[in-house]
Amino acid sequence: MKALVGSLAADTGGIQSRADETASSIADLCLAAVAKSHSVLLSDRSF
Repeated sequence: MKALVGSLAADTGGIQSRADETASSIADLCLAAVAKSHSVLLSDRSF
């Protein structure tokens, strides 16, 4: 999923760690929007 949202993290100033963090945050928001509370996809995340 990070590869799909990576282009949305354009405002990173060329800093890879910032781009990764932004893409990860976007991916987490997308997952939270569609995941069910009992889903195994949420087992390693805390929302």
